[in-house]
Amino acid sequence: MIRRSILSSLSSFVLISSFIIGSAAASAGEAKANPPWPVDYCGAYNHGSESADVPPENQYKYYKSVIPDNGEIEELLCGDGHNWGAVHIGTKHNVSDWSVTLDCMANIIDRGNYELDKNGKRQWHFVWNTGRWAHLTAGNNGIITSFTYDNEEVSWSECAYA
Repeated sequence: MIRRSILSSLSSFVLISSFIIGSAAASAGEAKANPPWPVDYCGAYNHGSESADVPPENQYKYYKSVIPDNGEIEELLCGDGHNWGAVHIGTKHNVSDWSVTLDCMANIIDRGNYELDKNGKRQWHFVWNTGRWAHLTAGNNGIITSFTYDNEEVSWSECAYA
């Protein structure tokens, strides 16, 4: 009777452990997968070279979290497509690979100089080499904007791997 109880407990433990480990592995895989393009994900329209219109009902829709090593997580919402959020950043600041851009943003928060401005916005400025920098501003609605020194695609990669 005791052996059956121990075996039953052990098999329950193995089943629960494999579920937890499998869920953690799936979450880690999802976190590193290339996210969907925010223009599509957020239902933006009138897409131009520097902006797009996001329907009001989607502006506060969650897009992704920026998760730096220091634990200072910032949320990235769809935004309005002109002044703040994922659609604004993607269209105006030349993002071609969101997984790289999110890694850069994590570096900015992790390793950049932090400042709280007079309007209560959180700002980070990360310099990884002379003349090479990236900036991120966040407010009550999460990340407002983020950009690199020259707004070129390669700069996001430089920042991400610095």
